[in-house]
Amino acid sequence: SILAGWHARDPFSVPAPLEGPPVAKRAALVTSLPDTALPAATVAAVERAGAALAAAGWTVETITPPEIEAVNRTWGEILAADVGDMLPALRNIMSPGPVSAMEQLIARFGGEGLAGNQRFVERDRLAQAWSRMFQDWPLVIGPIWTDLPFFHDEDIAPDTGLDTTLRRLRFITPGNLLGIPAVAVPTGVADGLPTGVQVYAERWREDLCLEGAAVIEAACGRIAPIDPVGA
Repeated sequence: SILAGWHARDPFSVPAPLEGPPVAKRAALVTSLPDTALPAATVAAVERAGAALAAAGWTVETITPPEIEAVNRTWGEILAADVGDMLPALRNIMSPGPVSAMEQLIARFGGEGLAGNQRFVERDRLAQAWSRMFQDWPLVIGPIWTDLPFFHDEDIAPDTGLDTTLRRLRFITPGNLLGIPAVAVPTGVADGLPTGVQVYAERWREDLCLEGAAVIEAACGRIAPIDPVGA
């Protein structure tokens, strides 16, 4: 309730109510993504969340979300353009590793992709596709990271850091690109590593995300942080 609604200092805020209209209790599970091999523990976490929702009366089905490759590509192109504008200033305050990672991001996405406003036209088109999905499936449950956690500083390794990072962001990018709400819910520990799921819903439907997350948390329990483990 603190975050919901309109505020004069946020030109993108709207007076949307925190509690939206009722929806059909239908939840979609994302247990696979194109060109991405999800870890078994990640798939198990999503399926466990689905079982919790089914037990609470939700209809649950596995789907493939629309155009996830285009979502990731468009996210990268918009981010690369923004980072390119900021990089001269960031060089003065950031260490060489992260600066190198940003340079690689610009090189990866700043070439032959969409130009200027066409990136935002594509973002709106993708937002429409996801909105149509949410009409059928008001909740979408999937992975947070799409690969296992990496070792310290592996994300800024000179030759492999960018791919290490991008492999894990493939289902986080929809929230960043499309402006849809999400809740991350811990589900347990597998092979010494924490597991969890991400709950997505349509824009302005944070209430649905929180409702679904509460059902999953009730089934999995409130899970405290694990003790750090050295390499």
